[in-house]
Amino acid sequence: MTGPQIFSQDYIKACFNAWYLAGRPDAPTALRRIVPVNPDGKTPSVSLIKRWRVMGAWDAWADDLDAKVYQKDDKLLINKKAAMLRKQQDETEKVSAKALSHLIQEGFDSSNAAVQAFYKGHEEVRKIAGFSDLLEKLDKLTNNEVEAEIVKLLNRASDNDQIIDSELEDVGGEETESQELP
Repeated sequence: MTGPQIFSQDYIKACFNAWYLAGRPDAPTALRRIVPVNPDGKTPSVSLIKRWRVMGAWDAWADDLDAKVYQKDDKLLINKKAAMLRKQQDETEKVSAKALSHLIQEGFDSSNAAVQAFYKGHEEVRKIAGFSDLLEKLDKLTNNEVEAEIVKLLNRASDNDQIIDSELEDVGGEETESQELP
């Protein structure tokens, strides 16, 4: 009769990695299929893997990893949006410069479109630059810092009476909680 099989922490971590990358399966057949073979040629029982899952808080660990994946994905999305806004800002600046050049060469009375393009272009550049700066600032903040910034802005709006109090009113006329579908 042999004693209990001892598995190294590195091997247990490799089992976690395989479990996580396989989509966190629970079925015994799936667990047996994904668990790597230990260097000594042995594999742990399904009940031992489930014990590791509980004792090692694998579900919480996996949830944390999922959150980090989403956070990284959000950062990539923010960076893409900021890059798009910078490109749009550059293009708008070029249109404004062309409009200004037309105004300088042709004078004010030759093209109302050039005047409009010039002023609208400057307005757009100002808006876009502010928004892309805000996105880049938000990207560098932690969740707690973002929440603090939102609270600060809401408090400022409240202090300046910029928040309108209102109550919601159901205008549908019928209650929908207990209605049965046909």
